[in-house]
Amino acid sequence: MKRILAHKIYYLDKVYKMSVATIDGNRVVDIRPYEKETASTTFISGAIRLVPTAATVEIIKAI
Repeated sequence: MKRILAHKIYYLDKVYKMSVATIDGNRVVDIRPYEKETASTTFISGAIRLVPTAATVEIIKAI
């Protein structure tokens, strides 16, 4: 499992501002608003789009 923190996360036609996405394999398990620093969380400055594929969840940096 991995966690990604970003200023904006685009996922399934929704926009999550300053949120943490939890990804397990090829599934986005959870997206929650950022409240406090969490261990093992990768921060990506700016906006990202999460795109599930057959094997993984692609993290695409949005412009």
